[in-house]
Amino acid sequence: MQERISKALAKRFEAHRLVFWYDEAREFAEVFEVLEVEGVEKLTIAGNEFALKHRVLREAPKQNFLLYKPGPRPDDVDNWLLDLELAYDLFRTDQVAIWLADLGLPANMDDLLRTHAEFFRSAKRLEALKARGRKTVMIGDGLNDAPALAGAHASLSPSSATQISQSAADVIFQGAQLMPVIETLSVAKASKRMALQNFAIAAGYNTIFVPLAMAGIVTPLIAAIAMSASSIAVTANAIRLRTKRLTR
Repeated sequence: MQERISKALAKRFEAHRLVFWYDEAREFAEVFEVLEVEGVEKLTIAGNEFALKHRVLREAPKQNFLLYKPGPRPDDVDNWLLDLELAYDLFRTDQVAIWLADLGLPANMDDLLRTHAEFFRSAKRLEALKARGRKTVMIGDGLNDAPALAGAHASLSPSSATQISQSAADVIFQGAQLMPVIETLSVAKASKRMALQNFAIAAGYNTIFVPLAMAGIVTPLIAAIAMSASSIAVTANAIRLRTKRLTR
């Protein structure tokens, strides 16, 4: 998680000099203490708003700053740093914020993703989709994702996820980006197509050669050659998956 946060922050500082981070659940205090982002000075918001303003605007007007507050974001009327916050950037560390960073989506997509995430994270919604014959895929890495991961038809979790999420998932993929999910779905679809093709090859072989063998038209040598050819054809068709260009 620390590496993911560091990379996400580095991207933010490419476009902004100041980044605000409100840790509403106070669960990332230790991460903040050891966090290192090149060229960035860390400051903690703790009733020292005017001193912070003097530091970032007067003392070091060209320095990059990460302003961290352990706790919820204050209301606008009580937020003495609101002008800086509106002028620069706000960083979040929940799942939706990580998705936005991974996908490179703008901040105005936040509400849409939050609605989407809650919609499919609902266990009742998964059960309703199952009742309608739908097959659902769930992707998650948090402790609260485990029930939905277990309830989905198929589920995926990154290697950086919590242990309980990895245990509930069907597939564990490397890295924190979501592209392996697309690759997994592409491989699954290609594998299904090739499995059906192999069944067709086997069915065609049996349809042609079994009646000929029963009629005594095919000699044992020809039958053995035909059987070997069928096995080679099925194996060669399956090997094509290794050279297939996956859609992204």
